[in-house]
Amino acid sequence: MNGVEVQPCPVKVLDTDTITQVKDKILDQVYRGAPFSQRPAADSLDLEWRSGQAGHLTLSDDDVTAVVQGRWKRVNTLQHYKVPDGATVALIPRSQSSGGLGVHQVFQTGESKNTTTRTTQHNTADTLLPVHPPVNQST
Repeated sequence: MNGVEVQPCPVKVLDTDTITQVKDKILDQVYRGAPFSQRPAADSLDLEWRSGQAGHLTLSDDDVTAVVQGRWKRVNTLQHYKVPDGATVALIPRSQSSGGLGVHQVFQTGESKNTTTRTTQHNTADTLLPVHPPVNQST
């Protein structure tokens, strides 16, 4: 891959994790022991799901595939994208993701098989964003 040797690094994530939560867990694993100020911000990186030789998809918390429920928009999770256990994902600098340039690190998800039971414990309000800001009703 562009002359850079990439070592897979297993990271435990849940299928109910948002894309930003997955990026944070990967960064926590890679930069363990390093000062927080020395690591890149999750919003400066894209998470790319890799499948096979040429298949890749950039995952995002909010995109055109996000589910809208009335005034609320559900934040995308690994489950939304149907990312399987053991999938390979890569963190890439946001400016490089559209051009398909270098990869910083490749990771293998290690989702727990118990995630379906954990899904029911999450309040759906925790993973919803308002589509439009609420209107101020004060007079």
